[in-house]
Amino acid sequence: MRFEANVLGRLICFTTLVLLCLTFSLWTPQADFPRVPFLEFLKNIPGWLEWLALGVSMVSLAASAMITRSKASPFQWVAIFGLTLLILADQHRFQPWAFQMLLLLLVFSLAQQVRYRSPVNELIAVQEPELDKAKISSDSTSPRLLRMQLAGWLTISIYIYSGISKLDYSFATTHGQQLISGLLMNSSNVAEWPKSVSVPLTLLMPIGEISVAVLLLVPRTQRVGYLISLGMHAALIWAVGPWGLGHQPAVLAWNLYFIAQNGLLFASSRELTFEAIEVDHAQKRRRDVVAQAIIAIAILFPILSPFGFYDVWPAWGLYASRPARVRCYLNEAAREKLPPRLQKYVGQPQEIFSPWNRFHLDQWSLHAHDAPIYPEDRFHVAAALAVARRYNLSGDLKVVHQSAAGWLSLERVSQEFVGVDEIQEFAADFLLNCNGRLR
Repeated sequence: MRFEANVLGRLICFTTLVLLCLTFSLWTPQADFPRVPFLEFLKNIPGWLEWLALGVSMVSLAASAMITRSKASPFQWVAIFGLTLLILADQHRFQPWAFQMLLLLLVFSLAQQVRYRSPVNELIAVQEPELDKAKISSDSTSPRLLRMQLAGWLTISIYIYSGISKLDYSFATTHGQQLISGLLMNSSNVAEWPKSVSVPLTLLMPIGEISVAVLLLVPRTQRVGYLISLGMHAALIWAVGPWGLGHQPAVLAWNLYFIAQNGLLFASSRELTFEAIEVDHAQKRRRDVVAQAIIAIAILFPILSPFGFYDVWPAWGLYASRPARVRCYLNEAAREKLPPRLQKYVGQPQEIFSPWNRFHLDQWSLHAHDAPIYPEDRFHVAAALAVARRYNLSGDLKVVHQSAAGWLSLERVSQEFVGVDEIQEFAADFLLNCNGRLR
């Protein structure tokens, strides 16, 4: 497992670097899209500091991907601090892949090269130091390194929460149908299929994710779960790739990472429970405990997401359509106040004699950063307010907030807020910062 751990450590650093390159403009102190920090005092963070954090993070990741594990940890810590600063400076950067890679970098920097055993196995290296190491490593129930164990638990939790977040009627009639259309290379409009066919078919996707997670939990079925996970990610790449829905390259790269990662974590069946058998120093043991606590928090906190106390993406709500959402509208008379580069994101009135045109923040995000917009309602409100302040829209902006849909229906509770004053009053109810900036 030590070899696999070293390869995975390098893979994490390399993949993070690739994903940063594929979404490069998102991580720069750009003026193409509103920026909304997690903490308001970071709104005016100097651009040179962000460039410095990005530069040292990318160099550190490149170094960590190339040098030996014993020398990589300091570089990984530099990357961790740099990426954390950049994410705090803009919520938009808290992409799900960024969160996963940050967690894995923490685990691989904290957890030591210590072997762990399954409680059902005998102690090795302590009771039987003369035991043949080759025999131990070849055993299908041989112990894992802690960092590999934690990476496996995190991956399984991602599959579980991602599946649960899509196990509802809203996904089955919206995003799920789009993914099925992508699998069919857009050759058929799934929305026109009978509900008795399309709904069960789309719900097979979240059920499949949860099933993979369950299979990976059990050593005897772990290899089966691994093989199914390969097919699942390959199918998703096909659905969202250029021959399907045409999503951004970062989505494809992230799924390719899962394919490579799962081969290192799950190709050989091993117990998912563990117990330390060899620790050289108390400080190392404390670092292991911190690594376990970080992953435990990452696994448990998504439970709070359906209640509105945890964001959708760090709760692994991938392609979920049920959460609360915001729609922004611009008065037709104010269209000319926007520069030409933004006018193309303003649609046409959806109702006869209505002066309100949909302002597509999601399309703007994709074109500006090659990355989807952060899905939280507060982020959309903050971005809309930043546009209103920058271009003096005042009463020409309307925000429609829609509550989360029901599990078995599409019903949402809508609230409309017209004008900057009303929107700001609504934004004050959010716990985290809702004050953005557009340069």
